[in-house]
Amino acid sequence: MKGMKYMWWKYRKLFILLSSLVMFVLSGCSPKNLDQVTLNVSAASSLKEPLNEITKMYNAQHPNVEITLNFAGTNTLKMQILEGAEVDLFLSANKDIYEELEEKGYFMQGQILAHNDVVLIASLESQNTINQIEDLAKEGCQLILAEEGVPISIYAKQIMEALELSYGEGFKEKCLQNVVSKETNVKQVLTKIVLGEGDCGFVYNSDLMGETRDEVRVLPLPEEAKVETQYWIGQLSQTKNQEEAEQLYDFILSEQGRQVMQKYGFR
Repeated sequence: MKGMKYMWWKYRKLFILLSSLVMFVLSGCSPKNLDQVTLNVSAASSLKEPLNEITKMYNAQHPNVEITLNFAGTNTLKMQILEGAEVDLFLSANKDIYEELEEKGYFMQGQILAHNDVVLIASLESQNTINQIEDLAKEGCQLILAEEGVPISIYAKQIMEALELSYGEGFKEKCLQNVVSKETNVKQVLTKIVLGEGDCGFVYNSDLMGETRDEVRVLPLPEEAKVETQYWIGQLSQTKNQEEAEQLYDFILSEQGRQVMQKYGFR
């Protein structure tokens, strides 16, 4: 009897030990116990809709990665990085701004992300003020632009300069005299035109997806006034989570990511 009792305790202890070991291994493999990582992504305001969708898709596959999205005008985001903001990925609506940071050594890798088109929109209530491109310079036309240095503002001025070939020297200056407000990003320009707080403004074609296109009028630009817009993505050298940042970078550039970009009007 003593021998049987001893063997029973011996196997009971072994069972408890093995059970504890199995529970330890299983708990260590559980996704809930993976190290949580936070990635900071700074992106141009015009990328808000596609990037929100792309990061949700990524999170479904990587639940341990928390993605903080910071949307603003590209020039504002650049200044934040120069001032020491902790950023893992930067998505720029302007090639020159991206290259400025690249030349300063801020990126460990980067490349072109997408293209977009600039369009001139007018409020539904402005038919008596602007109906064609040359009306931009007409006295009384209320033009809304983005602040200096914001990519959409840079493109708008390039378009005005190109239009001087058709409408004469001084056309750009007359347009600028009609500016009644300067906004911090392209989304705010769009909002003010939709609300009728200005007659017209320049936005991206991607900003007019869905019902928004029915809330404004789109005035066609002549072929010679169209500008090429490039979006660039860069992984910053300062990232503390290099592996996770690279995985998100690759996912945004993947076929899945590009399909979402196209869905929202980018090409």
